Formats: sequence, structure tokens, C-alpha cells
Amino acid sequence: MNIQTKYFGTLEIQAETIIEFIQPIYGFEDCHRYTLLADEELGSDLMWLQGIDQPEVCFMVANPSTLFPEVSFQLKATEKELLKVNDTKDIDVLCIVSLGEQFSDSTVNLKSPLLFSPEHNLGMQCILDQDLPLKAMLA
Repeated sequence: MNIQTKYFGTLEIQAETIIEFIQPIYGFEDCHRYTLLADEELGSDLMWLQGIDQPEVCFMVANPSTLFPEVSFQLKATEKELLKVNDTKDIDVLCIVSLGEQFSDSTVNLKSPLLFSPEHNLGMQCILDQDLPLKAMLA
């Protein structure tokens, strides 16, 4: 399937890579379908979360487990239930990056991570009860 994007032009993606957000990203309630795009220049810890239905919606996302190894996320049973998983080990976590004027000024939202069930191609954003920063410095 071909999708239009604002930053990458027309891309061909496989239908099985589409992630349905069962709880939308805050501020983007009308965008429910996304795909993850790898970018060799960014390495394996940063990716793009591209909106399928709205080409202008695209987020840089970070893998918090490698960039912030000291952080552990405490997920609730509700989140596991919504994502249709039995164990939190079956949930992938990514965090939205807010790009600064210089890349070294960029921050990561650890307070409201994106949760994914790869098995079911489901995603959601949640706000954790933990005392985690909304703007953790990326570099």
C-alpha cells in the first residue's frame, strides 16, 4: 500500500506494519493509524512514527530502554488489557522526541510514553503516575 507523507514523499508500506492507536496521541485525536519508519542515519534508537491518514503527522520517537537505561516504566493492568497482552514484556515502549533548534537541545517525553503490542499491531499513549520528566534531555 502507498502512503503520502509530508517529509518522505510517497512510501510503500506493508499492511501488517500499520499500528492502530486505541488511545490516540494527545492533541492528535483524529489520527489513529501509524507506521514506524527506520532511518539508518538516526541509528536503531530513534525512528519516525508516521501517520497513515494524515501525511503531516509525523513524530520522532526514541527507544527509552537504551537512551535512559535507569528508567523503568510501571504499567497498569488496564494498559495490558487494552493492548491485549498478558505480560508487560510483550509491550514495546517508545517516547516522543521534541526536536530543539539544535539536535543537542532535543528532549524526550518519558512521562507519557507510547505503548505498543507488536503481536496485535495496537498502540496507545498513556500518562504514567510515576514521577518522570516531560522533557528529559536527549543528549
